[in-house]
Amino acid sequence: MMHMNVKIVAVGKIKNKFLKSISEDYQKRLSPFVKLKIDEIEAESFHDNGDKIRVKVVEADKLLGRIKKVENKIMILDERGVEFTSDDFAKELMGADKGLTFIIGGTLGLAESILSLPYKKVALSKMTFTHEMARVFLLEQIYRGITIIQGKNYHY
Repeated sequence: MMHMNVKIVAVGKIKNKFLKSISEDYQKRLSPFVKLKIDEIEAESFHDNGDKIRVKVVEADKLLGRIKKVENKIMILDERGVEFTSDDFAKELMGADKGLTFIIGGTLGLAESILSLPYKKVALSKMTFTHEMARVFLLEQIYRGITIIQGKNYHY
């Protein structure tokens, strides 16, 4: 049975109770296959456009502090990144035998200091989602990928 380490480093918490419930459900479903760690960075508040750049830089510094350079594979969620089919995403999971870290930005997205890192950028869609929804969609796709690898009846 596959058991891999997955870490999600995300700005902000899931505050919406329905999305939080879905997130918890997928975390429970993943537990037999994945050692999952969700590392939440506190979101910075902002009041005007001048604040937005500063906020993204502060959040980026916090994110960078939570990423270990020894981790096998790091993927950054970005709507301009590569879009995968679920089967191709499962292959990406299989290629991360020593662990996989996903980075999810906050309300304002990610600073250029994160986006310029030499890690694969992954798009869940060309559309933009809230950071809360992105985390739920990511968890579902990780679960779907694991079931594809395991040959379980979830992905048709």
